[in-house]
Amino acid sequence: MTSEKALLPQSSLRLSWELIDDDLGLKRAVTELAAHDGPFALDTERASGYRYFSRAYLIQIKRGDSAIFLIDPIEILDLEPLRELLNQSEWILHSAPHDLPCLAELGLRPKKLFDTELAGRLLGKKRTALGKLVAEVLHVQLEKKFSDVDWSLRPLHHEWLEYAAIDVEFLADIRENFIAAAKKQNKTEIFAEEFAALLEWQPKPKRADQWRRTSHITKVNGDNRALAIVKELWLARDALAREMDVEPTLLLRDSAIIAAAEKRPRSENDLVRMRDFRGTAARTEAGRWWRAIRKGKQSTEILKHPPERGDSEASLRRLLTGRDADPVLRKRLTRGREIIAEIADEMAIQPENLLEPAVLKRLIVRPPETPDLESLNSALRELGARNWQVEAISQKLRLIFVDSN
Repeated sequence: MTSEKALLPQSSLRLSWELIDDDLGLKRAVTELAAHDGPFALDTERASGYRYFSRAYLIQIKRGDSAIFLIDPIEILDLEPLRELLNQSEWILHSAPHDLPCLAELGLRPKKLFDTELAGRLLGKKRTALGKLVAEVLHVQLEKKFSDVDWSLRPLHHEWLEYAAIDVEFLADIRENFIAAAKKQNKTEIFAEEFAALLEWQPKPKRADQWRRTSHITKVNGDNRALAIVKELWLARDALAREMDVEPTLLLRDSAIIAAAEKRPRSENDLVRMRDFRGTAARTEAGRWWRAIRKGKQSTEILKHPPERGDSEASLRRLLTGRDADPVLRKRLTRGREIIAEIADEMAIQPENLLEPAVLKRLIVRPPETPDLESLNSALRELGARNWQVEAISQKLRLIFVDSN
């Protein structure tokens, strides 16, 4: 809950920041940052919703009481001075999994990490967006006016840069506040384990059948020919979007793909007369879309019943909560969730950070052969639970397997 102290509006702040968009400027920025102490506060701006690839189009950096440097990795030819400065140091990020992949693409990897969003969850805070934390901890009201702009555009607008700079201004202060709070709550070791695990974090590989996530695909789920058209249109769109580095739905909306699958136009002329294909990109590439539709019509692949991975979310959901779910497993899951919630409440930690819901489901479906503590601890660790999590939950969680035997 935010303090009753009046919030200071962002517009009243006077930030010291500088855009760095050439190699000489980068060397100067690196020299100034190196002269300050402490971890580096970092953030990135990407062009989600505009570009296919999630690359960094701006990197914001602040250290100690230095100025904020806004690094343009698109214009700078040699980022090696930045790598030499950052890669042996601690970083402060907010929601690190959003920024780590695009920074790694540039050869930037932290030696040590502090995630203010994750720290907030571990301290039991329910609202952990950066703006909420800054308001609660530092009593400053941030504005989010430019959160969805196209950061790939050049030149970058002054107002956008001012907005970007604020995202690293307060990270070090929040870190210090949360470190003190962790000591009071005896969570220093929990922080250490979680941030160490975060250093090893990798994005999940994309599923091979991403086309099945097309919006409103349930309209055609029972129609094999329609699904084949969806698949081929999705693949054609994805290939073009990758080639052009454009957000796929800017080329062809999901609604157009589903409409084509439902109506099955008989010719390219029929296709371009459809309402969903009247957009510029949709009409310009009409030949490409028509070839994909023809390929889908001619496909003999069976798509109505997709193979289900045993550990997929859909498989776990069917076994545990579906209409034909095993009543014993359902009971175990319900009790397991209750136990996790009770312990999380006692520890003032968000339940999903005490144990990931998917880990609990997999443990329920494939429990250890014997319900002894050692076997359960081993099973939890194999599923990715950290030591502190195992110690916190295993004693009580074991009861759900003992009681049902």
